[in-house]
Amino acid sequence: MARQLKDVPEHRRGETVIERNLREAGIDVCMPAFWREIRAHRSRKLRERRFPLLVGYVFIRHDPSRGFAAVRDVDGVLDIVRNGSGPAELNEDDIRFLMMEMFHRHQDYRLHREHKIETARIKRRQNLHGELGRLLPRGRSRTVSLRSHADACIQLLPDRVRERVMGIMSALDAIEDDKALDEYREAV
Repeated sequence: MARQLKDVPEHRRGETVIERNLREAGIDVCMPAFWREIRAHRSRKLRERRFPLLVGYVFIRHDPSRGFAAVRDVDGVLDIVRNGSGPAELNEDDIRFLMMEMFHRHQDYRLHREHKIETARIKRRQNLHGELGRLLPRGRSRTVSLRSHADACIQLLPDRVRERVMGIMSALDAIEDDKALDEYREAV
């Protein structure tokens, strides 16, 4: 289960219990993982989740002088993968490659997420401007912004239309908040 605390540093966001327990025991750990956005079933909110690439496995940097008792004593460790003669070992370059690949995938995820947010922001703004343009009286010149036109003629509108125009204007003000766009975009 991933920790969802707000005070967790960025590089430890989404870390699993086993990763946290190993780090707290002073053991250097790497768990290859990837990020996805999941839309919650009931609330329909988007949540970022980190999923392990190899479920149930983590890689550690082990000091041979310490033995494996310290690793086995960590809550959540079930066993150590072995080859015929002892614990399986991976080359440092292989781990470095996995970590770099994980970093590149996370950067791609972040780029796609930001692209989807900006696309949703543009579409939402266009829809709100279209709706605002249909509610306001005609006669606005091209040099006058739709917002200025709404401010100028809002007092002349009927009460119901005025409330709707004010609602659209507040939605336009809130459009810079990324969370406000979650319901208008698809998950990454």
